[in-house]
Formats: sequence, C-alpha cells, structure tokens
Amino acid sequence: MTLSPSGTISGTVTQGPGIQSFILTATDQTGASYSKVMTIDVIGGPQFPYIGIYSNGNWDDCTIGTPCGRNAYVDDGSAPFSWTATGLPPGMSVRFGSGVTSNYIPPGNVELWGSPTALGSYNVQLTVTDSTGAATTNTFFLKVSSLIAVAGLVNGTIDLAYSLRLGVIGGSGSYSVTQTGGSLADGLSLNAVNFLVSGTPVENGGFFAVFEFADSASHSIQATNYYTISGGASTINIVTSNNLGSWTAGSSPTSISPHAARPATPGS
Repeated sequence: MTLSPSGTISGTVTQGPGIQSFILTATDQTGASYSKVMTIDVIGGPQFPYIGIYSNGNWDDCTIGTPCGRNAYVDDGSAPFSWTATGLPPGMSVRFGSGVTSNYIPPGNVELWGSPTALGSYNVQLTVTDSTGAATTNTFFLKVSSLIAVAGLVNGTIDLAYSLRLGVIGGSGSYSVTQTGGSLADGLSLNAVNFLVSGTPVENGGFFAVFEFADSASHSIQATNYYTISGGASTINIVTSNNLGSWTAGSSPTSISPHAARPATPGS
C-alpha cells in the first residue's frame, strides 16, 4: 500500500490477514503538522479476533489513588470492534474508539483507565466483539500497589559512561529491587544495594527492562523501563523491518552488507 501526496491510500495488499497500525502525518504549506495513529484491517476470510497485551505479555502494576492507563490490542476479526471488561479494580473502566483513548493507542484497541481506589490483585477479563458478531475473551493480571516507581532508565549512547539511580516511594522500612524481565544493554548492570544502573554500553538499539521494587512490609510494585542506546557518531544502522524478505536457496544475499563496526555481542 502507498500514500499519495493528496492523501489517498491505495495498492494491493500482500501481507495479512491482520491489523496493521501506522502513523499518518498531515502538513500544511506553513509547516504546521498533525500526526495520528491509524489502522488498516486486512481481512483474509472469517476469523475470530485475538486479544493480546504489550510489555512482554504483562501489565505493569498500578498505584492506588494515582491515574493509571493500561491497554490491550486486537488482531484478526473485522473492524469496528467493541469491548467489555469484568474484574477491574474499583475506580477503573475501559474506553475505546477514535478520539476516546490516549493518542498513542491505535483505533480498535482498548484502554483501561482511571485511578484505582483499592489495593489488591485483579484478574481482568476482556471481551472483544467484531462487526460480524464474533467474540473472544481473555484474562490478564493487574495489581494495584501502595508503592510508586519514581525514576526510570533514560536513553544513553554507545561507548559512553552511563549511570542512573532507580527510585521508589511509599511503603515503609527498607527497600529492595530486582530485575524480573527484559534486558540491560551489554555493558550495563544493576547494583541492587544502591539501586544504581551503570556501566558503559557496548551495543546500541531499543531495550526494555522490568524491575520489581519491594519494602520490608511485603508491598511491591513492578515497572517496565523502555530506553534506547544510540549509535553516537557511527553512521552504521541496522535495518529493523519485520523480516529480511525472500531468498532463493543457494543464492548470495548481496543486498545485506557483511561489514560491521564491532564483533557481534549477545542481544545485538
């Protein structure tokens, strides 16, 4: 599919079925612009919708009395979609539809939103129904904590020293931190005694790390940190498209450069 300067999307779809999201930006002659997340639903015959969530399949914990937004996506099925939910923490509800959810959520997806008013662990059951009446239900875990994670990882640059201290407030007594998911860029490590992530990153790219904070009264909160290590002055980039295309057996992939700036490292 291609987009013309006049705003017409056309072409022959060669990938799918599934829901493809993209960011569309309109710019006027003065240079003023506006961007919006949009989706195209590619139909490949009758299919039941599928519900999933980002963040490695787990929602981060919410904090009691604090605005909290979590989202889930739908794939397959036929747009438009409608959503219902049960088992939500008190004070939270679901919202969906263009112009209703936060602006980073693609149309068709759902957002859990509100300020939870009760601590606890909740099994949230989401149901999505497509335009044909086909429906799917899935259950996800959501925890409401008394703690607040107040400091997260920031972006860094390859081969330059990095140092950031994680933080948490609320609860009582002494605190601890553990990394429970994701990864730190090679060259970085967590000192659980002083909550310090430091080192010199030797790889670049996008990363996420999941940390769990706890106090001595057994209160805990899990938070995901997304961050990027840039290439600094390097002019070498790694193509991050969905796949490397199709190749003929026995042929040489001449369009892929064999050169690299450094030996490959785990996670590169």
